Amino acid sequence: MKKLFRNTIQVVTVLSMMILVSTSVYATSDDEYENNLTYYQESCRGIESESVKTTCDGYRSFLERRAGNKEA
Repeated sequence: MKKLFRNTIQVVTVLSMMILVSTSVYATSDDEYENNLTYYQESCRGIESESVKTTCDGYRSFLERRAGNKEA
């Protein structure tokens, strides 16, 4: 019975992690932001969930860097 309970907990944990990762927005570089600009504009508009806050903060930093480069 303990083994079944432990296996059930492991399965639920893995599934919940998969759901979080699949619904999160991630970017690792300015190139990724540039190539998927429309996607990030839509994903980071309005109310942000905690799962995308870091990425949207990075997206805003990207926009600021891009604006700074255009001014120079």
